Amino acid sequence: MKYTFTLVFVLILFSCAVQHQNPEIVTVIGIAKDKKARAAVTSIKDGKVYELDEIPYWDEEIRGKLIKVTGTLIVEKLKFDKNDTVLGVPVQQAVGTRRLLLNPKWEIVPNNNESN
Repeated sequence: MKYTFTLVFVLILFSCAVQHQNPEIVTVIGIAKDKKARAAVTSIKDGKVYELDEIPYWDEEIRGKLIKVTGTLIVEKLKFDKNDTVLGVPVQQAVGTRRLLLNPKWEIVPNNNESN
């Protein structure tokens, strides 16, 4: 039974219908926010959400602030798979486009109204 669970788990990981775009280094300026799985930034340019790898959440003093993030962009197209089940029970799946910034470097964008 232990090996069956492990095998099913591994098959689920490999069965995700994911397509990757060629990675590129990008800079995003936007608002720091938290998503369910990790910290993110919502671009002020196009409203797209970029998740940040290796940052589980923003500290309270950063969340909601304007930040600039640079990292390697990976775009994944997530597709629903009706056959994705565990022991016959459908599993929760994400659908749509996921933008992930690997090795993110970030800084708060200074407010022009603040004096130095």
